[in-house]
Amino acid sequence: MLSTAYYFLQVVFCSAVMMGYYWLVLRDKKFHQYNRFYLISVLIMSWIIPLIKIQWTKPVTGDAQVINFLSIVADNNAEIDANLAKTNYQFTWEGFAVAAYFLIAAMMLGLLVIGLIRLYVLLKTHSCKNVGDVYLILTQVKGTPFSFFRYIFWHEAIDLRSDAGQKMLEHELTHVQQKHSIDKVLIQVVLVAGWFNPFFWMLKKEMEMIHEFIADNKSVQNGDSASLAQLLLTAAYPQQQFLLTTPFFFSPIKRRLQMITNNKNPRFSYLRRLVILPLIAIVVVLVAFRSKGIDHAKPLSVGSLMETVADKIKGDQSKTNLQLTRIFNLNKTYTVVIDAGHGGKDHGALDASAKNSEAQISLLLAKAVKAANTNKNLKIILTRESDITNTVQEKADFANTQKADLFISLHCNNAEPIQHENGNKTENPAKGMVIYIANKEKAVNYNANAIFANELANSIKDLNHFSGIKSRNQGIWVLQAVKCPSALIEAGFITNQEDLKLMLDAGYQKKFATGILEGVQSYLASTEQNSYKTVGDTVIVVALDTSKNKNIVADTIIFHESSKQPLIIVDGRVQPNAEINKINPKSIEKIEVLKMNLQLNCMVMLGRME
Repeated sequence: MLSTAYYFLQVVFCSAVMMGYYWLVLRDKKFHQYNRFYLISVLIMSWIIPLIKIQWTKPVTGDAQVINFLSIVADNNAEIDANLAKTNYQFTWEGFAVAAYFLIAAMMLGLLVIGLIRLYVLLKTHSCKNVGDVYLILTQVKGTPFSFFRYIFWHEAIDLRSDAGQKMLEHELTHVQQKHSIDKVLIQVVLVAGWFNPFFWMLKKEMEMIHEFIADNKSVQNGDSASLAQLLLTAAYPQQQFLLTTPFFFSPIKRRLQMITNNKNPRFSYLRRLVILPLIAIVVVLVAFRSKGIDHAKPLSVGSLMETVADKIKGDQSKTNLQLTRIFNLNKTYTVVIDAGHGGKDHGALDASAKNSEAQISLLLAKAVKAANTNKNLKIILTRESDITNTVQEKADFANTQKADLFISLHCNNAEPIQHENGNKTENPAKGMVIYIANKEKAVNYNANAIFANELANSIKDLNHFSGIKSRNQGIWVLQAVKCPSALIEAGFITNQEDLKLMLDAGYQKKFATGILEGVQSYLASTEQNSYKTVGDTVIVVALDTSKNKNIVADTIIFHESSKQPLIIVDGRVQPNAEINKINPKSIEKIEVLKMNLQLNCMVMLGRME
């Protein structure tokens, strides 16, 4: 709703700028045909320009002031889109505003249909004569003469054989030959959807005047204002008008008389018309530029519309109905960079059919995370929003430039087929998720990485088989290069048919995305409360329901506030020491005291412990 309203606001802005140029430079000038097609262009471009999305990357060299200006515009537009995409407004008048818009649009459409019906009835109830390529309908209806496409509705009281009648007929024939009715129908159709835009109504009136200027020039030779005045006074002003027609008696008369007597060609006429080129460029810059790397989950754009169509062709519905159901109260806004692994020339791992790539699936999952976010204090930014190539260095630099508070890189795992002695190969049964963190020797903040990974694990481990939190001896470059807590998630094995089916499923993508977001929020909320400080050596596991605590050590948070006191876990939740006294002893099914040296460098497996 809010993104649509912002798009409409951009339509109004574009039409305001271009109509302002028309009013100041082109209005009442002699180049009527140019003005006519310019107004048609305004009508169309006002809708198209806001749909354009141009990714802006700040160049290394160039005019500093220009580059800074473009960067500010691009960042501002990207920030607005990002905020709109994640804002979850629930105003009571939202439904009313939508209903009012469609009600008025329906009324406008009704007027259009009624106008066509009235013309059809008029055509069927009066005699029609074929005059060359046009049809002349003789009537006594007030408001005639007027024309509509190849039909000229003529008032019987006006003598066609008189000089005035001949000039009036020439006037209406000009409307027919110039196909002015197409302009009027197009404007009326646009007003059905854009009735809210005052500049479209202004454009409608100006177009009607331009039609009259063109016809007047054709029917009245040599700027004879007396002849035009005589034509205008041949009959009384009409008391009835038809919405889609071009009536001869059109006000204001003064402008028509002034225009017919204006024999001066405007100075710098070609320059006046060429100014529109830089003007359109400026409008595009102000509306279309976006900072590279920010994913606009749902804003209207040519790119997002194309992606939506492509996704629907594939049967992918992951962009719809994604919403974070659990929202944590955070004290400030945090930036979380989501990296869709690989991309562009680097497609990563492939499935057995080579139809699905790791780059493709990781992007779907990253976009799902972005789309699911409704927490106003979480700013989700993607390292890429399409199939482009980004090196790991570029991704790390991007995250550091964005001053990310957290960094998550999404990938798919793969396993080589099993080679049998007879030469046959079968699918490797390896499946499930795994989370990687930078190893202790190479990590910027190993403790923070481990805590963050543990929160993510607690949030997503039930979605699929979970193999735990691991580190690689050789390190993971992108996790070591970012300056914030980071983790790499292998969402599943692309070489496993079950995992592949899950990762391509819209429902699974939603669950995966909300799990990631809940883990992120849980970590940030706990960090604000300073609840993670040291590692406990003694763990007391209290099970009120043993069926829920089969993997109690693996499934719970192992960090607590003081290493001097044991860590007490009740049904999978860390409890303050004082709370243990409030538990009814009769409700306890099982108590375990685990003497453990839970040093962080040993945390290579916090998954399910069978």
